[in-house]
Amino acid sequence: MAVRGCGLLPSPACGRGAGGEGRRVPGPTFVRMLRSNQTKAEQCLWYHFRAHRFLGLKFKRQQQCGPYVADFVCMAFKLVIEVDGGQHGSEVDARRDVWFRREGYRVLRFWNHDVLGNTGAVLETVREVLLELGLVDAPALSPDPSPASGRGDRTVAKRGIVR
Repeated sequence: MAVRGCGLLPSPACGRGAGGEGRRVPGPTFVRMLRSNQTKAEQCLWYHFRAHRFLGLKFKRQQQCGPYVADFVCMAFKLVIEVDGGQHGSEVDARRDVWFRREGYRVLRFWNHDVLGNTGAVLETVREVLLELGLVDAPALSPDPSPASGRGDRTVAKRGIVR
């Protein structure tokens, strides 16, 4: 897919103008491009959301929902999470949010610098909203998922040796 401009990515509205309310819907190629060009903040959250790491829930990234592509979505609770940079916070985003709410989604928006600078607080906010939406038995969050694919540290219990 050709990228327009000076190395900039096309707008999430797929070039359909403000709000993206045109007839065209983002195609699989566009969604794949978004997944492969995540921002640092999106990468940070995806580390915590992927592989059911966050409260055992399934999150999808860069998921097409109607005419829009959500940064992250948990379909079980119809929760959309958007990670915004400086170009966001406009009327266009407000229209997106209205569309998502009309379709029954709850939308959370976080600034990039909040995700990168205070990830724990962002994740705690997501956890609290999921509790409001009906998630039961949501334990308090642990600091970070294990980099060992959830296996944790290897412990030899007989001798009390931790490797």
